[in-house]
Amino acid sequence: MAEWNPANEDLWEFNQKAESLNPVYFRTTATDDLNRQETMLVFELVVYVRSQNKTTEWTAGWAETPIATCEKDVQKVRLEIQGGSPQNTLAISSADV
Repeated sequence: MAEWNPANEDLWEFNQKAESLNPVYFRTTATDDLNRQETMLVFELVVYVRSQNKTTEWTAGWAETPIATCEKDVQKVRLEIQGGSPQNTLAISSADV
């Protein structure tokens, strides 16, 4: 969960405590014939805004990496955040992240 503070408009602070992390499991077998270099894992960054008892959701960006990346130390993996969608990519300057 990330928190936003108007005093630090461009800074999102994430709770790094172990209990805040939800494990994600992916399972595949040799019979799946999965090409781990061509199969992509996509992360969508979503913002939820609650106002007057109504919650609005929108995509704030996305990133992708080959699923083979999960075989590495993922704490050291850095991904480029894109805007738009995978079908219509918009570049986001790293200075804006």
